Amino acid sequence: MDLELLREPARSLPSRGNILFLHGVYHAAWCWADFMLPFAEAGFECAALSLRGHGGSGGREAIKRAGFNEFLEDVRVTAAGIGRPLILIGHSLGGMLIQKYVETYSAAAAVLISTPTPTTMRTAGAGLLRAFPGPMLSFLVRRDPDRFYRRPEVLRALFFSERIPEDVLRPIVERLMDQRESWRLFLDVSFLRFRPPAKALPVLVLGGEADYTIRPDHFRETAARYGTSPVILPGRPHDLMLEPGWQDAAAFVLDWLRDQGL
Repeated sequence: MDLELLREPARSLPSRGNILFLHGVYHAAWCWADFMLPFAEAGFECAALSLRGHGGSGGREAIKRAGFNEFLEDVRVTAAGIGRPLILIGHSLGGMLIQKYVETYSAAAAVLISTPTPTTMRTAGAGLLRAFPGPMLSFLVRRDPDRFYRRPEVLRALFFSERIPEDVLRPIVERLMDQRESWRLFLDVSFLRFRPPAKALPVLVLGGEADYTIRPDHFRETAARYGTSPVILPGRPHDLMLEPGWQDAAAFVLDWLRDQGL
């Protein structure tokens, strides 16, 4: 499988380590293009992966048949080709993939941004059905997430805040609407079971107070699995790495990595 990998080399040497960035549903490596820059400036070798069928990666024609395990294999293959120490930063689905990856493979640290739990996936539907009855019914009856997500009003509500300027939002929404996802993936993540990591590692659980579907108790559920507490940023939505003010979130993660000795 030909997988797209966007790279930002460390701006100072010696390198402090390697960071692999993983995106969520309907996103691709492009969503990290700006967010990676402060990490490269701080001396990290940075790479952002587009999972199969996303962005510039191969497999677009088979995206409807791809599931969680196929995406996890993309992470495994990509991580194997990246130097150590390896830090993993994942958004939404990317954070779920990280949690499964570290059950088998070691990493220096993990940052889980706006990451849902299986509970989130099972309980969010009722609220979304009330807010977007037509698109959600089409999603469920046709078993096609594109019928729900590929709508500007849905994308704005789920991923962004009301503060984002239209001229910033418009090109992002166009890229999101160009993407496809699979029903199989949504089923898979709804019934995931997580095990302890293969080797203990520091984990940062970072979320936004204004995330449309992920509640604070879901962030706490994830953080408790790793013996920590979540950090919830006031007024921030799901797409912390694309919303104006993303620099504050990046700076927080960098400070946390320094605190871990990385």
